[in-house]
Amino acid sequence: MASFKASQKNYGIIHHDLHHENFLRKQSGIALFDFGDIVQHWFIYDIAISFYHALQTVPSQNERQRDTFSQGFLIHFLQGYKKETSIDEREVLRLPFFLKYRRIYSYIYLMTHLTIEHKKKERISNALFQMEKAIGEELSCTPLTGADILACLQGENEK
Repeated sequence: MASFKASQKNYGIIHHDLHHENFLRKQSGIALFDFGDIVQHWFIYDIAISFYHALQTVPSQNERQRDTFSQGFLIHFLQGYKKETSIDEREVLRLPFFLKYRRIYSYIYLMTHLTIEHKKKERISNALFQMEKAIGEELSCTPLTGADILACLQGENEK
């Protein structure tokens, strides 16, 4: 991240916890809440956080479903995002980096904040093991390639 050039267009205050449990859909739009984690960071990281947590709702063993969901989510998210502000292609191509960064952040957060009793629960223990394995093997968090991500930015569906 030290090599990334920060400007007012790509860096500033972000929500830092924007996921499906931290907003309400209303007739007038979307209402965000839980601003307790606000930080100064890359705007693309806030997009990565939303995308990362949305992907957690799709079973990892179903690759076709994850692929379809990934493209659909990103196309619609970026369409909405572009209605409010512009986003540079170079920034969007950093999405895979920030998805991995979020996985590491989430793993450290969970290891720090979960009690020993919680960590012993089978579902949580398995999830932590899978996160640790994915981090160690540097596995991608998304089935999308750079070309797929750019197509999503353009609002296209290549697959």
